[in-house]
Amino acid sequence: MYVKFIIVYHLLLILFLTSFLGCPSRDEVTGNTGSGITGDIVSFSINSQLEENSIYVYFKPNIDVRIAMVTCKAPSYVVTVVLNSATTYSKEKWHYLEKFDFFATGEKWSFNFEGIIIQGGLDFDVTTNYTIP
Repeated sequence: MYVKFIIVYHLLLILFLTSFLGCPSRDEVTGNTGSGITGDIVSFSINSQLEENSIYVYFKPNIDVRIAMVTCKAPSYVVTVVLNSATTYSKEKWHYLEKFDFFATGEKWSFNFEGIIIQGGLDFDVTTNYTIP
């Protein structure tokens, strides 16, 4: 009888600890459109430069990150830019993303960044909106 009590006690203790005190999985801490744990940590500023009939897009993270890809959504198309995920993108400077030839002033674009936070190694998935000047 005593052995059954010990076994049941330990099973309930393990269940309690994993249910209420366990660590979240990487999927649970991924931010989406700036929400969630990493969405509150990671954000991006977008800037652009117009030259002739093209727009050059730049980004700047608020913390050092590695980025696997960026999905750029414009009103008439979607472009995925695959970046070198081994490169560290510093919070200290602007980084070139891509040149676009099809754009219109006033268009609302979104940029979905997917990657890893350098400090801590958490995955992130954050969307930043931008209006073409």
